[in-house]
Amino acid sequence: MKNFILLTLSSLIVIIAILLGLKWSLTNHTIINENRNILLGDSHVEYVANRNTTNFSSPGAYMKVLYKGIEKLDLENKNVYVAVGPHSFADFRTSRYDSVQKYKNILYTMDTLIPRRINLYHSTLSLPISGKELVRSAHIYRPKRVRKRKSNLSDSLMKKTIKRHYPKQYTRDTTELKWFKELIRLVENNGANVILLEMPLHPKYLKKIPLKYKNRYDSILADFDTIIKFHEVPDSLFRDGDHILPKYQSSLFNSIIN
Repeated sequence: MKNFILLTLSSLIVIIAILLGLKWSLTNHTIINENRNILLGDSHVEYVANRNTTNFSSPGAYMKVLYKGIEKLDLENKNVYVAVGPHSFADFRTSRYDSVQKYKNILYTMDTLIPRRINLYHSTLSLPISGKELVRSAHIYRPKRVRKRKSNLSDSLMKKTIKRHYPKQYTRDTTELKWFKELIRLVENNGANVILLEMPLHPKYLKKIPLKYKNRYDSILADFDTIIKFHEVPDSLFRDGDHILPKYQSSLFNSIIN
């Protein structure tokens, strides 16, 4: 019985050691420390790949998620690019909590899955609950694999996107702004440079954004001096009214992320 217990414990120790070794090999902290740029954002920049840039972007990412993503990184002397647009400070993200059942998947991802993967990445002795979670955690600071997408600049799709991003009921929710300010404060307090990237919008799409949200966005950005804007982006680069096609994201942004 004693030998069986010792054998079992020894086997468990070996398995844990193998898993920790696998985790260590997949999570390349050295590259993140050496990269001089960090890119933060949502689906607008999730495919941007640059050899000197750590890309922490996720579709629908909240400002709180972006904050948590870099909270444990060494930010000193780095350039932190934050991708923003009028939708960044609209009410649609926090309004999802009013319809939890409808948005349960995205809320679970933002509130549970991504924070869990961040903690797994940075905690040396933490183990994943599955191989899938190990891979997701290991790739959390990398761009997504480029997908084939077709351009669709139809008026119907633009209206649908506007409806999703800009609620008719204007509540002036400050949750995203609060975490945005916390994010900026974190970056500056750790000796890094903050650079805002104003995401390209198709002219037709821009005209459809409710004025109240554009005014809110402009008032927030008025406090910043370092803002990079993209002018006269060709229609052929747009996936829809407010996204660049995945295959063009890197070439468009690498011209300014150096």
